[in-house]
Amino acid sequence: MTTGRIARIAVIASVMLATPLHADVLVISSNAPDLKPGMQLADSQQIEVPAGASIRVMLPSGATLQIKGATTRQVKEITKGDAKHDGWWCQEHGVPEHICSLCSDEVASKSKKEGDWCKLHDRAQSQCFKCDPSKYAKFEAMHVAKFGKAPERPPESEFKK
Repeated sequence: MTTGRIARIAVIASVMLATPLHADVLVISSNAPDLKPGMQLADSQQIEVPAGASIRVMLPSGATLQIKGATTRQVKEITKGDAKHDGWWCQEHGVPEHICSLCSDEVASKSKKEGDWCKLHDRAQSQCFKCDPSKYAKFEAMHVAKFGKAPERPPESEFKK
């Protein structure tokens, strides 16, 4: 286990012990100036993650999600569908879960090591729909091949530069 992973687990545990269970979303790590670990975010709130910053939040389901800037989003958009990230498809990012470079630190590290990284949008270049929205068609076809139907399209924020 890496030191960073141990630190994240410690933060999660301390937040869970000190926070009532009714919290909508909890910030568990952050380098964004206005979003501190331990903060509770209600569905009615809007969050802003500046360029170059990122936060990891715990959703009501217990799943965690990394949000990278620059982005401004309503918390209710983050929890919409509250994917548990234990299925085959990552609805939030429009790729199979096991290869999602935004949800998996391991996949992100591997992508960086292999030179498959978009520095501008901080994700695997092969999954950067912001640089090239047509790349989504490859992953959509994978979903169709597995389930016989197209997936629900990811949020438009995944396609905007």
